[in-house]
Amino acid sequence: MLEYGRDWSLNLRIGATFVHDWTSFAFLLLVAGHVWFASRDEDARRGMRTGRVPVGWALREHPAWARGMLVGLPAVAAGQDRGMDPDQERVRHRADELLPEERAAGSDDPQAQAAAILADSDERQDDPGAAPDTVLERRTSADATDPPD
Repeated sequence: MLEYGRDWSLNLRIGATFVHDWTSFAFLLLVAGHVWFASRDEDARRGMRTGRVPVGWALREHPAWARGMLVGLPAVAAGQDRGMDPDQERVRHRADELLPEERAAGSDDPQAQAAAILADSDERQDDPGAAPDTVLERRTSADATDPPD
């Protein structure tokens, strides 16, 4: 347009400017929207950087894919990576050892139930303030030992 624009009609140049301006505006809105959504979801940003996401996030945001990953089936959508924490063996082991009250609460999918339990446990481990009503005290075993003489 810049090189050969002088040879084109005025209507064509005005139309090209109009399309350019509105396409640029739409692209700006698209980028701003993505930045806004990304700023609100730390797990998604970490997943984009590392290729791994917490099981709880995967179950909440993409349940069919997460369930497929948890039982060792191929991902629902072709081409999706198997980068999920905690690993599948940990979830399977926890599903085999559900507590009686967890079994009584019931679930059609014990592996998904175990994954949700582990995700909640991991979240509480990472952020002790995540469930303040369930935390009686916040100290490690090192804090509880007697100081050396």
